[in-house]
Amino acid sequence: MNIVMYGIPEGQARRTAERYGLTLCRSFDNAADENYLLLQHKLVTEEEQLDFFSRMMQHEHTIDAVIVMHADSLSTVHYSSQPGKFFSVNGDAENEEKLDEEISGIIETSLGYLCAHEGI
Repeated sequence: MNIVMYGIPEGQARRTAERYGLTLCRSFDNAADENYLLLQHKLVTEEEQLDFFSRMMQHEHTIDAVIVMHADSLSTVHYSSQPGKFFSVNGDAENEEKLDEEISGIIETSLGYLCAHEGI
C-alpha cells in the first residue's frame, strides 16, 4: 500500500507509518516501490506545485490513497489525485486522537487494509 499525505503533522504520519508497516519518506525520489507513506512538504511555489503534479502522474498507478488535511495547495493535490483515491480529514492537529481515528478509518475501511497485529 502506498499513501501520500499532505498537511498532516509529521508525528501523525510517523505513527501511521509505524502502525501499518509503511516506510516514511519525504519525496518520491526516496519512495520504495511499495509500502511507503510519502509525507509531502508544503507546496509553496508554482514550480513545486508543477513538479508535484508531474510526480503524481508518474506514480498514479502505484498510489493507493492521498490523504490531506486543510491545506493551502489543496486544489493542486486534489487535481493530481485519481478519482476515488483522494480523502480529506477534518481532524485538528491539536487533537491527535481524532486525527488518528479519521486516518485509520480511511486506511482500514476505504482501502480495505486490516492489520494482522491488531487481530482483525
